[in-house]
Amino acid sequence: MSTDTEPSTFTIVVDWLNKNSGAIQAVSTIVLVAITGWYAWLTKRLASTAREQLDDSRIMRREQLQERSARLKAVLGRLQDSLAAIPAQSVSPRQLEQLLKDHDDLHNSLPMLGQGLPTEQGKDIETITRSLRTLKQTTASGLRLAPDAQNEPPIALLNLKEATTRVLEYLATL
Repeated sequence: MSTDTEPSTFTIVVDWLNKNSGAIQAVSTIVLVAITGWYAWLTKRLASTAREQLDDSRIMRREQLQERSARLKAVLGRLQDSLAAIPAQSVSPRQLEQLLKDHDDLHNSLPMLGQGLPTEQGKDIETITRSLRTLKQTTASGLRLAPDAQNEPPIALLNLKEATTRVLEYLATL
């Protein structure tokens, strides 16, 4: 008894794949090359976009630093002018109170304006802020500025003048 059974669908598919394996491999290779090329193109676009964003970020940071530096230069220039009006050898409580009144907002705005400056200038900004705070506390508490009758400038005032000058010298180089 001979049984001529028809081959199953699975067998037909396997036979077809075996007969056409070269063509299937060629088509698969072409598809993989196309997908790889697409990924390479996408990666190049992503890298280009990231580079553009980095450049834009650098430009924006530079512009912000220049803007803050210009504002800082103006503020410290006014402070330096006020400090220049105070005699180098003696200072009256009234002169100091006027200086602090004219520049009362500095201790709040200076740290923000000094962001992005090099460490040395950042320390000078801290010195300016600390000196203004010390002078304000000294005048608010009614303490004498110096033990002698000449009212020599307190150390905080000298530190304020020196630090202001150093920061302005740095800003002039920008």
